[in-house]
Order: sequence, then C-alpha cells, then structure tokens
Amino acid sequence: MVAIFNDPYVLTQPNTGRELTLIIDGDEFGADFTTQEGYTVLFNDQIDMWVYADKASTGSLVPTTYPACSPAPSHLTKGLSDDPTKRMQIDRLRSERIENRYFRQQVSGSGSPDVRHLTLGTNNGLLPGRSVSGNVRGLVVIVEFKDIKAFPNAVTLVDRMMNGNQPHLNNSTTVEGYFKTISNDELIIENHVHPKIVTLSNNRSFYMRNSIVPHVLEAIRDEITFADYDSRDEGIVDSISFLYAGDTVFGDPKNGTAELWPHQYTYKVTKRENGRLYETYFYMLTSLGKDSNSLTIGTTCHELGHLLLRWPDLYDYGDRDGRGQEIGAGKSAGIGPYCLMGSGNDVGNGGRNPVPACGYLRQLSGFTNTTVVLNDTNQKHEVRADDYSTIYRYDISTNEYFIIENHTSIGLRAGMGNISGLAVMHCDTEGSNEWQINTPRYHYQTYLLQADGLEELERNRRANPEDLFKEVEGIALSFNTDPSTRAWDGSDSGLVIRDISAPGRIMRFVSGPNSID
Repeated sequence: MVAIFNDPYVLTQPNTGRELTLIIDGDEFGADFTTQEGYTVLFNDQIDMWVYADKASTGSLVPTTYPACSPAPSHLTKGLSDDPTKRMQIDRLRSERIENRYFRQQVSGSGSPDVRHLTLGTNNGLLPGRSVSGNVRGLVVIVEFKDIKAFPNAVTLVDRMMNGNQPHLNNSTTVEGYFKTISNDELIIENHVHPKIVTLSNNRSFYMRNSIVPHVLEAIRDEITFADYDSRDEGIVDSISFLYAGDTVFGDPKNGTAELWPHQYTYKVTKRENGRLYETYFYMLTSLGKDSNSLTIGTTCHELGHLLLRWPDLYDYGDRDGRGQEIGAGKSAGIGPYCLMGSGNDVGNGGRNPVPACGYLRQLSGFTNTTVVLNDTNQKHEVRADDYSTIYRYDISTNEYFIIENHTSIGLRAGMGNISGLAVMHCDTEGSNEWQINTPRYHYQTYLLQADGLEELERNRRANPEDLFKEVEGIALSFNTDPSTRAWDGSDSGLVIRDISAPGRIMRFVSGPNSID
C-alpha cells in the first residue's frame, strides 16, 4: 500500500472537470481529506462528488451536498473529525472487508493459506506469500476509461520508465535499474508492457468503488501467454502491474470508494496452456498520470517491493493488526522517508528519486553480501552511503538487533535534500510498525532512533535534518542517552556509538559493546 502523510494533492471533481487541492493523510483503508482552509471533506457516493463534511447527531462525520470546490457554507466548522475510537473501528472494518474480499481467493504455491497485507511480517519479518528474485519478467497493462484516455505514446514511454538503465523524464533511474542497484544484481525485473491499451466501458468514477482488475484480466486473458511470466516454473504469474489513465484517484476510504488508490493485492484467474494450468497471483495498481511528465517510479517501486519481495509497509496504519483498542495507538509516519516502504517512495521530485529500501529489508531478502557484526569490535568503521551490499549490525537476540547506515543525501537518497547523517535503526522481525507505543510487548519492526530524541515520526510529523546523527565527538548513543540503545525489554544492549564523522559519501564511527574508553 501507499500512505500519504498530510500532503497536498490536486484532484479532479468527477463529472465537472474542476480541480481542487486537498490535504490527504492516510491510505486506502482509512484517510482524512481536508481543504487548504481546514474544512473536512468526504466523497458523496450519491452525487459522485467531493463535498464538505458535517457531523451527525451521533457524532459521526457525514457528507453534505456542498461541493468542496466551492466556498464552504458559513455554518460549517473547520477541522471536524470522528471520535478516535469510532474512527479506529471504521478503519478496521473497512480493511477487513477489503482483505476478505481479495484474499478469499487463494492460489496454489502461495506458501500460506493467508496472505493478508498486515504490517506484521509473520514470515521472519516479511509478509507471507510467494516472493521471487533472480531474473523476473513482469507484465504491465495500461488501462483507460470511457471518459479518460491514456496520453499519446503511453506504451513506449512506460516501457522506457520500467526497463533498462537510462533514466527517463527526470527519474533518477528506471524501475529495473532501481531494484538492480539496491539488490546488488540479485533481482533483475524486466516488465513487458502489453501493446494493447485496455479501454473499460464505464467512466472513471464507477471504478472508484468497483475494482478494474477482474475486467482487465478478462479482457487480456486470451491475448497473454501466462507461461512467459512464470520465472520459477510453478504455474504462477510472477507479477502484473496495472497503470490506469489520468491522475491518481484516492477516493474516500470511509465510504468505500478507494479501489483506485495505489495498492498491491492478489487476484486469481486461471488459464490452461499446452496442457498445463497457470494462475495469476499478486498484482499492483497505480496511476499512469495525465501526461508523460507524470511518469514517476516511486509508487511503482514501493508496490513491487510488496509484490515481488513481500516487504511489509514500515509506516503505521493505526489498527490494521487488530490491536488498536488494546494499545491505543493511532496512525503515524513509522520509519518515514528513510525507507522505500515507509514514505520514501514519494520523496525527491514527486517520486522521481525514491530512496533505497532500508538495510533491514535488503538483508531479509538476501541482497547483502557482507555483515559487519559490531558486538565484538571496538574500532572505527567506514560506512559508504552508496554501498548496498554491506550491513553494520549489532545483535541483541535472534530477532532483535540494531542496523547502522549512512543516509547522506547522494545517489538514490539525493531527494532527501539537507537531511543527511548516520541512521541507527532498532529492528525486530517480530515487531510491527503499527505498534508505535514502543513497549516491550508492542513496538516497531523498524524504529529509527531520531537523534534529537523528539520522536516526531511517531507523532506523524515530517522528517527533519535533526533525525539523523551528524558529527559527534565522544558518545552519541548508549544506555544512558536519549534516544538510547536499550533493548525493547529495557535492558542494556551494550551498544555504544561514538565519534561520528560529518555527513558525506563515507561516514566514520566507533561502536561496540560498552565502547566508552
């Protein structure tokens, strides 16, 4: 899934063509929409229009009939919201409804009877389900609507965005080049773009609440050789990506109109070829954009991280794992823009320069060649910002450890601008980035130790230059500092980091158990 954290987006009012800018915070399982003036907005299914929200006598938000692209009526109040507990219940019910609808279709070879898209990585930190690596060939299908068509030369331009190593339209690399780089050539994904654009029979607004996937797969089923996209010879199509015409349609999750929100799920269609049965499996969906300048790789890379590698989201949904009532936590930024699977897909020129997946995920996928174990060393280390093959790790237990990375904003991190420094992440394969309260029982899967100790990402605030460690003489992190290197149970992990150099392509630091001399 792709989350949005209080960012402005220009949306089109259905049936009118008028544009309005809304501040969006959330994902397709639950999101808040407000105008730039601060009025809450909902999508009114009855009139197919974004409208101002009001509160019913029950305290719940309800859509009015006042279009959000017109001035707000004087009797409406800014900043309306549902009761937090009620909102949590609404979000959870919607996620369960979507999950059950999509995942009741299970396919052979999935490796699990349940591939729900939770933040909890139940497969040793990864999501359950079939992952692939090596040389993989995916299928890309461009989709247009009765009222909104794909821009000229879309097939050729999407092919250039997806494949090869030559960046296109100000993207830092191609989709293939991105995964080739961060995986150290362990994942080479070639995406074949279907030459025929599929035109659906209804207007785009219809598909805000009706999935395009069954319609598109039925339209191309007899035109596609499924075996061409089965790299592991298991009778399963590795990857299908749907890119629909026009800008991203976020819809209103509360009212069940978020089918076009960028996402990754699974859908099963079978076909017999040369006497063998093949099945579709995971797919991803995102927008094509209204013109060629809209082609950006960030969201596609994020969704393919789920699809191909089973990487979990490292932001906080709020109550997807069903423990929100117990732990009382709301949504937050999680690891923020410091990983592709947080909000790092959308940094850097509007998604044209997605940051690398963090070392925690790259190591889980077997993309790292060297692990420098810091437990038994007390010496200076040099960490390169563009070295994706080496991991610097301090172990607490089999599932709990620290990973240290150089996040200087160069290369794939150039989009981070002035946010540079040493990143220290507290990792636990049995955690979940939904559990932002960070107690011994409920804590993040990948938690960034923010250098200023303010934990602003946990408060759903934006990343800032003080999140990362800059030049420090002497001790920067230990049992007694804030933030600290304590284990999640509160005990002393023994890790001390000191003498950190200034941000740069190479950063230096000293670490080790009780490295205080």
